[in-house]
Amino acid sequence: MSFKLSDTQLVVLSAAAQREDRCLVALPKLKGGVALKVANKLISAGFAEEMETEAGAPIWRRESETGQAYALKLTAAGANAIGIDEGMKPENADNETGAPESHDQVPVSSKVETKDT
Repeated sequence: MSFKLSDTQLVVLSAAAQREDRCLVALPKLKGGVALKVANKLISAGFAEEMETEAGAPIWRRESETGQAYALKLTAAGANAIGIDEGMKPENADNETGAPESHDQVPVSSKVETKDT
């Protein structure tokens, strides 16, 4: 199956690939329905999986009835989709959060076709 990633999806996946925990973090510009749409597309494509959060993991969504928090984690298929070797250590794995130092450092693979969300 061919899946075209939007620029937003590429940035979110690339940022997760740079984190030691490989968790996806919502960009500040993603609000409500847009964040949900991005997450659902990545999950349905197999590029991310939802899991109950562990201590310190970024929360993607919270179940309103139970309060259970969930995170999204980059899968091997997601890393492959953006041209990342899963065996590579993230560039920023030594910093405390594992997050990229700035959005300017997020690599975007030229192999993937893009279109806006």
